[in-house]
Amino acid sequence: MPEIFYGPWNVRLNNVDPDRRQRFNIIGSANTDGRYLVSPGQMVNLDVAGEEWSVTFEIEPFPPEAEEPFNPMFPPHVEGHPEWFPPEPVDQNWHERMIRRSMRFESPDGMIVQLDSIGLPRLSLTLVCKDPAVNPDQGDNPYDFTLPF
Repeated sequence: MPEIFYGPWNVRLNNVDPDRRQRFNIIGSANTDGRYLVSPGQMVNLDVAGEEWSVTFEIEPFPPEAEEPFNPMFPPHVEGHPEWFPPEPVDQNWHERMIRRSMRFESPDGMIVQLDSIGLPRLSLTLVCKDPAVNPDQGDNPYDFTLPF
């Protein structure tokens, strides 16, 4: 199920388990649509903008097997050969994952949304809102809370 966002956000990778290949997709943005394959230790820091855009998580539970070694007894599968068949779609093995969404407000970043995959292996993104109407510049604190001694 896609998670919908509006306006400018910063997307950061928190955590990804190494058990399976995982990726997140950004769809409908003005500048960063795509599929982002992630791995442990990888840094992801994207500035995403758009009127309305979404994020989905995907997992590849059964990675494609390694290509079979060449066997001279059987002809290669090439176009024009009677046994030729078109290659299968690349994304055939990817399955969409369910996402848990939680929100919080932290100073000075402002509104933060955390997206976590439900179940294992774990995939987690943090999105920080960059819309000045939602997160106005706080400036300096006008109140002095120091105690006189």
